[in-house]
Amino acid sequence: MIRRLMIFSAAALILFAACKKSSSDSDSNPNSQAADSVLILGKWHPVRNVAYYYSPSGAFLDSTTEQISKDDYSNFANGKIYSYFNEPNYGPEYDTVNYYLSGKHLIAYSTRDQNDTSLISKLTPDSLLITATYTNAVDQNTGGPANEADTLLMIRVK
Repeated sequence: MIRRLMIFSAAALILFAACKKSSSDSDSNPNSQAADSVLILGKWHPVRNVAYYYSPSGAFLDSTTEQISKDDYSNFANGKIYSYFNEPNYGPEYDTVNYYLSGKHLIAYSTRDQNDTSLISKLTPDSLLITATYTNAVDQNTGGPANEADTLLMIRVK
């Protein structure tokens, strides 16, 4: 799941409560969403990617931090996310997926995979923080059933 989040978001995934945006709340202000659509454009480098696992009842189980290569990136342009990730277990991978913004959500979709919806927790000119949640996931540490919340912090490549 972490691998899929890094490819589909850029993002990136701290979290839900203190959602600060580039301007006022996108859900209530269409001008804010237009500004965010422009602000997200460009190349981003992941700096931290953590998956948090919770039991089906909501109790915290554990977390896993994904290794990030200095060459990893996601580039938002023309309604697509062009990504490169060099993961130790999978090797280098280039990927391209379509995306759009809907309020505070980043929706990435591919013809070969399911859609991913991530919450944009923070978007500034220099940083992007997104969170994706998955139910019926597998805890990467124990192999047991879990719900998962992936958080990805990215910084703009200048």
